[in-house]
Amino acid sequence: MGVPLLILKKSPSRVLNEDLYQTVVTSYTKGTSYELTLASRLLDERDHVLIIDDFLANGEAATGAVRLIRKAHATVAGIGILIEKAFQPGRAKLEEQGFCVYAQVRVGRLSKDVIELAP
Repeated sequence: MGVPLLILKKSPSRVLNEDLYQTVVTSYTKGTSYELTLASRLLDERDHVLIIDDFLANGEAATGAVRLIRKAHATVAGIGILIEKAFQPGRAKLEEQGFCVYAQVRVGRLSKDVIELAP
């Protein structure tokens, strides 16, 4: 796409340790909390950011990313998800905040030996 890639850190970095934006995120899947980190020098108010995440369940990781982007006074252009668990509240939570959410795959039902896709 010819645009910069920015990776938000889920664990402490030995290199990034000053002038950081940080927020705590609770992982539904892992049942733990972690500190999401972004170096403040990487974003400013002129930037428009497309958030890409692997899974969307309760929307906590994406909401944490939004908080960090807002701390930099940048704009969230949208949210892209590889796999959405459509039976969980993540999409609604993000759309209620006014974000466009696109999922590559939407899982409507998940149980032992069954994965049913949603429209």
